[in-house]
Amino acid sequence: MLTLREHAPAELHGKLLAKGASEEEAEAAVAWCLELGYLDAARFKQAVVRQAERQHKGRIWAIERCRRAGEDPPDRETLDHLDEVAARDFVARQGQIPADPAARRRYLSRLQRLGLPLSLVRKITEDRD
Repeated sequence: MLTLREHAPAELHGKLLAKGASEEEAEAAVAWCLELGYLDAARFKQAVVRQAERQHKGRIWAIERCRRAGEDPPDRETLDHLDEVAARDFVARQGQIPADPAARRRYLSRLQRLGLPLSLVRKITEDRD
C-alpha cells in the first residue's frame, strides 16, 4: 500500500479500516509506520506539491488534496509558488489571450479549473492584454 506514493497517516488509517482492519490494528500499524519513517506528513505535503507542479495545478487543488487525506494544507509561500508556476505554464502553453469575449471566458474558466484564485487569473489576463 505504501510503495506507489506517499500517504498521509490519516489516509493510511482509513485505507486499513476499509480493508477490514480493526481500529486498534489500524492505529498500531500507522504508529509503527510513523516510528520507522515509512509515513511522514511533511513528506506527504511535499509529494502533493510536486504532483501539483507536474500536473500544472494550483493552490486550491493542493489544499483539497491534503484535506481529503486528513492533513493540513502546505504553507502559504508554497501555495503562492504553486499558483504562479501553474499560471505561467498555462499561459506559455495556451499563448495569447483571445480577444473574442466567449473565447476569453473559456480561457479564464480553464485557468480557474486549474485551482487558481480569481484574483491571480484576472492579474494574468490584465498583464497579457
